[in-house]
Amino acid sequence: MKKITMITMLMFSPNIFADVVYYYEKNYNGYYLTAKYPEDCKLIRDIHYEYENSSYAKRRYNVKDIKLLEDVAYKCGFYLAGKVISDGTTNTTNAIKDTSKEIYESSGAKSLIDGLFDNDD
Repeated sequence: MKKITMITMLMFSPNIFADVVYYYEKNYNGYYLTAKYPEDCKLIRDIHYEYENSSYAKRRYNVKDIKLLEDVAYKCGFYLAGKVISDGTTNTTNAIKDTSKEIYESSGAKSLIDGLFDNDD
């Protein structure tokens, strides 16, 4: 019964197949910290940007596996771009709905339709 419970918990765990970047800060003496894809994409992109654009002596983070960092940072770029586009379309859709409602209410169309269907709101 314990095995079945453990297997079920692992199957429904959202981070079981997540890519994890292990890192630690330069002045931090302890265990590796984790940055999980896609929850920590901004942090992963920051770490990757620092690795590409600074020398070893000036780096703030040390990473356990640089190849994995490059792969996950690449995926995070697409994830964050898609998220921005998705948020933009949602905001645009809401703005169009609000504008349409204002036009509908300010024009005579609302009173005409209410009069046709006997709506007394």
